Amino acid sequence: MTSAAQFSERRKIWRRIVRNPLHLFTLSMVALLVLTALFADLLAPYGATEVVAYPFELPTAQFWLGTDSIGRDIFSRLIHGSRVSLYVGFASTAIAVVFGVPMGVVSGYFGKLTDTIMMRTTDGLLAFPPIILAMAMVAVLGTNLRNTIIAIGVVQIPRFARLVRGMALSLKESEFITAGRALGASHVYLMQRSLLPNLTSIILVQFTLTFATAVLTEAALSFLGLGAQPPAPSWGAMLLAGKALVSTNPYLALGAGSAIFITVLVFTLLGDTLTDLLNPYRTDR
Repeated sequence: MTSAAQFSERRKIWRRIVRNPLHLFTLSMVALLVLTALFADLLAPYGATEVVAYPFELPTAQFWLGTDSIGRDIFSRLIHGSRVSLYVGFASTAIAVVFGVPMGVVSGYFGKLTDTIMMRTTDGLLAFPPIILAMAMVAVLGTNLRNTIIAIGVVQIPRFARLVRGMALSLKESEFITAGRALGASHVYLMQRSLLPNLTSIILVQFTLTFATAVLTEAALSFLGLGAQPPAPSWGAMLLAGKALVSTNPYLALGAGSAIFITVLVFTLLGDTLTDLLNPYRTDR
């Protein structure tokens, strides 16, 4: 695609974003969440583990959501917790992409025995409920943030492997692949230069949806005590700490729960937004 064609395509995408309030809202919220995570140290009034007042202070102008059982500012911990959740979501999803996409491409391109071996491997992972498999892996590897990332990433590999394999199966007999074979192109070249570029949009959409799932899974593991360990400001751990106090001091549980809900919703909407924007069959393209 020439630079002029690329510029025209970008203008069309930008025009569709501006004309759709939901797309504009979604992208704005994603930018806000990412910036909050990147600049948490500057945005948060206090440190994540800093004791700033008596325990269980009610919301005031100084402490917007009050303080927790130790006297730490809940609002500040929520801001710092965004960094933990988004880091886990990105890192674990990246692991799933790095291993799942090549598995799917190779499986779909070669088929036969290669396809059988790789797909039966993913079937083995899919045989377990994702959260149960993640819990088992963390229990074996140890309860820390690194192992949580590894466990969530491994659990999500079949998502990408299955999706990419299906697309590769439909594309491997396309005319551009057949022409490449006729010209003597190697299998590696065809997979890298012909198949993968045509899978980029669907992989990007799946990345955002898996990212949302990874954030939710991290929160669930932390809620069960298998994720980020205290005093790390994990939203799941904060939700657990606020569960017993929900009737007398609900701000900790409500704040953490709302943060999880908003983040998962926004990245799910991002997947829908990208599906719409990258759809090659739109009539206004």
